[in-house]
This record gives sequence, C-alpha cells and structure tokens, in this order.
Amino acid sequence: MHLRLFFKLYYAVYYLIRATLASKEIAILRCRSMFRLVARVGEKSYGTSNRKYNTTHEGTLSNALAELENDPYIMCFQEEYAIVAIPIKRMQQTIADMLTSGILQNLSEDRTLFAKSVIGYDERALSVLSEIFA
Repeated sequence: MHLRLFFKLYYAVYYLIRATLASKEIAILRCRSMFRLVARVGEKSYGTSNRKYNTTHEGTLSNALAELENDPYIMCFQEEYAIVAIPIKRMQQTIADMLTSGILQNLSEDRTLFAKSVIGYDERALSVLSEIFA
C-alpha cells in the first residue's frame, strides 16, 4: 500500500514538472539521450553528456527537487510528512507558471467544469486549486 502511494506522489510531481516546462514552451525529447527543445523558430534541441540526465525522469526530477530542498514551505514539515508537502508545493508552483503563461485563461467553461468534476473539487477542500477555479 505505501509503495503504491509513493509512486502516485512521484508521478504527480513528475507530471507537474513537465507541465511547468510545457507552460514555458520547453519540450522534453528522448532519442538515445534526453534533450530539451524550446518551442521557438530557429531553436535547436540541447542535451547533456551527463549520464545522470539520460532519462526523462531523472533529468526532470533532479533539477526541480533540488530547488525544493531548502524551501521554507517544505522545511516546516516533519521529515516523514515532507513527502506530502512536496507535491502540494509543486502544484502551487505549476499553477503559478500556468497563470503566468496564460494557459489557464484559455480553458473553456466546459473544460473547467469537467476538471472540477473529475477531481471532486466542490466536494473537497482543495484550496491549493482556488487560483484555477476562481
């Protein structure tokens, strides 16, 4: 049971980081190695020869988690509960990035209502998402 929860948290953080990169118009490509591509005319993909970043997971998570390591929000949790704080903090950062890029303003009312129904927004106290559904 605990292992399944760990993987759910892990993938939540992973996909939130990828959403942040997408909101900044950066794609992650994998072809024998990992590359990043800024979505602008004339841009070329770039990568690294560091084997540590040879997988999309390791390369994506390493950078973002290093930023959270000394975050005051995360530090206020006891060590055993910080694993829950990290996805919450990452969600807040991803929402801020999506607001800054204008992605959330493009959601139609139908999409917003669908998202609210899928996550049970009205039945739960999900204040971390209030900026999306304001």
